[in-house]
Amino acid sequence: MKKLGINWVAMSIGAIALVSGILSIPIWQQNRYQDLMKVQLDLQKERLGLMAEIATSDLEIGSLSSLTRIEPVARLVGLGFNAIPVKVMEIPRNAEVGK
Repeated sequence: MKKLGINWVAMSIGAIALVSGILSIPIWQQNRYQDLMKVQLDLQKERLGLMAEIATSDLEIGSLSSLTRIEPVARLVGLGFNAIPVKVMEIPRNAEVGK
């Protein structure tokens, strides 16, 4: 009879552990979901920051490549807009392409 009592106690403890484990699954899922949402918000903030940095870089590149910024440098190296064009290489008009 003692064996029957020990088996009953062991099965009761196992059943209680199983039921508590099953009942804790929704709580674990909710906590996991909240953690994932926090990570998603952090990544969205980082993405917005990087997009703002890209937009700032594009604006800076646009201002640096504007003609008003390039013109003084072009004059220094002899590439002024109003200067007489310099012939770099003479190509005969009747020459065939690729020969």
